[in-house]
Amino acid sequence: MSTLLNELIEKRENETAAYQEYLQKIVALAKQIHQPSTSSAYPESLDTPAKRSLYDNLEQNEQLALDIDAAVRNSKQDSWRENKMKEKLIKNAIKKYIKPEDLESIFEIIKQQSEY
Repeated sequence: MSTLLNELIEKRENETAAYQEYLQKIVALAKQIHQPSTSSAYPESLDTPAKRSLYDNLEQNEQLALDIDAAVRNSKQDSWRENKMKEKLIKNAIKKYIKPEDLESIFEIIKQQSEY
């Protein structure tokens, strides 16, 4: 009887340890979601949220994300959002880097970035 009790206690301790490890992994994942810049999932050159967003939506192509980021920064003008002519300048700057069918979706991602 005591052997069975000892086995149950040992099993419970093992399950508790496994559950604590599981909870630690959940906490680490939550921290990465809350502060993605602390994650090692991104190359060092992707040092802004806008660059990381482009990277995530351009099939993790680091150079393409950097090229589009530079094109946007070099072509954007003050108060460019909701100004069709200024938006067109940005679209023209980035369209040489992406397929025509992806232009609108990538441009929408760019519009959502507050740093541009």
